[in-house]
Amino acid sequence: MAEATFLDEAIEEVIDAVSYYELVAEPGTAQRLFLEAKASVQRILESPRRYPVEQNGFRRWRLENFPYSWRYEVDDTGDVRFVAFVHAKRRPGYFKRRAR
Repeated sequence: MAEATFLDEAIEEVIDAVSYYELVAEPGTAQRLFLEAKASVQRILESPRRYPVEQNGFRRWRLENFPYSWRYEVDDTGDVRFVAFVHAKRRPGYFKRRAR
């Protein structure tokens, strides 16, 4: 299985999303978001090249039950670098300038 690394910004985005849901959503919703985000990382690592590269140069995995997606890239060895945890309706494309 591929190895994963995460940009600090991507980790912060997950923490921010979970924290937001803890404040505004029903009990348990934040935990479900975190678990789905974590499970999606595992699925990406099982087959990281499954999704095509988008115009912005990153691959995308959309969560099924929340309006978030992972943006990631795969290196020549198949290892995955997660660069952003993106809300579907907020600040589109802000992460494009993150270092490669």
